Amino acid sequence: MLQKTRHFIDALYQNVDPYTNSPLPPDSVFATDRVRHALNNLRSVLRESNNGKEAGKEITLSDRELDILCTDLRTAGFSITATQLTHILLGSRRVVDPLLRSISVFGKYRGVCSKIQLRRYCENYLQGHFIQGDDAKAGNPNRKPRPWKDEPFFKKDPFDQLDEQEYDRLGREIAELGLKRSGTKLPAFIARIRERLPRSYEPWSREERALLMEAMCYTNNGEKLGRLFGRGAKSVTEEGKRLIHLSRQRHAEQA
Repeated sequence: MLQKTRHFIDALYQNVDPYTNSPLPPDSVFATDRVRHALNNLRSVLRESNNGKEAGKEITLSDRELDILCTDLRTAGFSITATQLTHILLGSRRVVDPLLRSISVFGKYRGVCSKIQLRRYCENYLQGHFIQGDDAKAGNPNRKPRPWKDEPFFKKDPFDQLDEQEYDRLGREIAELGLKRSGTKLPAFIARIRERLPRSYEPWSREERALLMEAMCYTNNGEKLGRLFGRGAKSVTEEGKRLIHLSRQRHAEQA
């Protein structure tokens, strides 16, 4: 009932008919400053009422679940923030990375706890376990600079001359490299994502980097390279940009 009332008031505040979702005439009474001010006050009252109800709910999230989630995130190289944790636990549409969406607790607390509750709980948890804030930013002493992040290779005019024959040849050579990280020691969510991307989170070897440089001579299509190497497109393009940057550095030093 409260949600319907809020929808009704929000619509009137926007000068929209709440029954048809059609705009009301510009000169309607709901478009006047006095009525809009009153409606806005009512919206604030309803929000406070809703927050009060949510605050009274018992949160079922445990520190143990957050321990496991944070370990998975750190293993995969993702930042750990209250916002990031909250979005994962609620299954937010803002989380687009397939690795994050494959985590077992993704969306587990949608409809169970409010965003405000989860955010507060995660903030309190982080204050007792990690440096609060994005530990992938400058405040993290382990964060390495990424001077190649703006490398335009994958954003410039697209080209794709990687034909089926070369694609298959490179694929066979990549498969022959094998995997160093495999078996039951892998985090569960990495094991799940490897069912679709078999080389996800595999350390890059010198041989695989050489094959990536060769493949980039044929195409700058990140999605296609991702499929070829059995990795996410982001992983392949990041490594590709890094290799290009290092190559340019070496040439500059030799000049």
